[in-house]
Amino acid sequence: MGKLFTFIIILITAASCVTRNKANNTLQTTYSKEQVSNDLQLLEKVLMANHPGLHVFISQQELEVLKDSIIQQLPAMASIHQARNAVATYVAAIGCGHTSVRYSKAMMRAGGKATPSKQFPLGVKVWGDSAVVLFNLWGRADTAITQGTILTHINGIRVDSLLHQMRTVVSTDGSSLSFKDQFISNSFGSLYKTFYPNDTSLSVRFIAADGQMQDKYIPYYKAPKNVSNAVPTVRIPTPKPSPWVKQNASLLFQPATETAILSIHSFEGNKGLRRFIKKAFEEIEKRGTKNLIIDLRRNTGGRISLATLLTKYVANTSFHVADSVYTSSKKIALKQYVKPHFAYGLHKWLFTKKISDSVFTVPYFANKKYHPTTQHHFDGNIYYLTGGYTFSAATLHLHFVHKQPNVTLIGEETGGNYYALNAVHIPDIELPNTLLRVRLPLYRQVFDSSRTFTSKGFLPTYQVLPSSEAIKRGIDAKMQKAFDIIKATAQ
Repeated sequence: MGKLFTFIIILITAASCVTRNKANNTLQTTYSKEQVSNDLQLLEKVLMANHPGLHVFISQQELEVLKDSIIQQLPAMASIHQARNAVATYVAAIGCGHTSVRYSKAMMRAGGKATPSKQFPLGVKVWGDSAVVLFNLWGRADTAITQGTILTHINGIRVDSLLHQMRTVVSTDGSSLSFKDQFISNSFGSLYKTFYPNDTSLSVRFIAADGQMQDKYIPYYKAPKNVSNAVPTVRIPTPKPSPWVKQNASLLFQPATETAILSIHSFEGNKGLRRFIKKAFEEIEKRGTKNLIIDLRRNTGGRISLATLLTKYVANTSFHVADSVYTSSKKIALKQYVKPHFAYGLHKWLFTKKISDSVFTVPYFANKKYHPTTQHHFDGNIYYLTGGYTFSAATLHLHFVHKQPNVTLIGEETGGNYYALNAVHIPDIELPNTLLRVRLPLYRQVFDSSRTFTSKGFLPTYQVLPSSEAIKRGIDAKMQKAFDIIKATAQ
């Protein structure tokens, strides 16, 4: 019995090693300059044939010049990260946050099965030309670089130059940098490693506690095998869980200021979130709440139907989803590269109406009117917390209500555009050589054509930017600003 058990363990271990080696080999795949170039050329054709907002912020001539420049700078053999960054540089120039690049499914699976590599040791929050430490994986072993430390150089590269490099591969709506910076903050280490995969340590220049510039060497971090002896990670404090937590949403009350805090981090969840929103507003009314803080800082979108449901409880007039929703063709062109394409192509064929050879509208969205709910409707003061990840359907919700006299926006410019967005249905373009996937929005949704066109997002009534001091002290400055206004209004 013992010999059989040992044999089984050996088999499992061998199979695990084979799986890991296969995953490692997948991640180390390289592509010729011609392969990446051909993928870019094909991508250009598919986008030109199907993308409804391709030339809103950049002309075709400018895109072609950029594409030629990217191809010229490609190495003879490119790693998957170099190929991805080349394609992402082209895609990001379009100025559409819904048109972004992802690795192939096989590459994503390989990443989860490959031999664990050493981790980038710092979590970093970025904005403007600033980079501030959120946490240091070395924890108490490094007392010099802690939460709130301001970085000026990483491995000899100035922070502002490094951020510029990273921003070129991150898609956003128009010229809004807030989405790019939030994305970079959430994935700073992994994004850094796509540009500098051979680095195994950091030489960091930072502003020390005494205000003086200092340099420090930090090796990449590898978690100990014995988890119980691992160095603890320093993280920003978060609010205690609420009993209302459901489907990425929560509801908290502060009776002293007659305030409710409704956090909705996504408009996904369908029935679960739908039930939560209804129960939340029932409870808000039951408690006689006068002030409502709606936190959309992490809400990157989701279902239009859930965004409109929330709107029904706070809007003071009837509304419709958009002035116009249109696409550039009746069918999906080059559909063999678009996945999935059948259902989305059928929708185009059934529900679009031809206006011209390059404009096909969806009358339903412009004609369908929604009305505020009569049950549990909130009429008090509403304070929205916004940031770079306030995007897509979350931006659509703000479009409905941002001009109401009882609405105040607090925080940062939204990642989603103020004038329009490209979305509704978003299949993938799968590139044949690198197998990279590029998201392809099929419709352009114009919120209000009477507005002045802009490349910006929704701008807050009160701008509250990140700061090293707030990060160091673990303060939620945007939430604090909302309560400061509520208390001042009550006096």
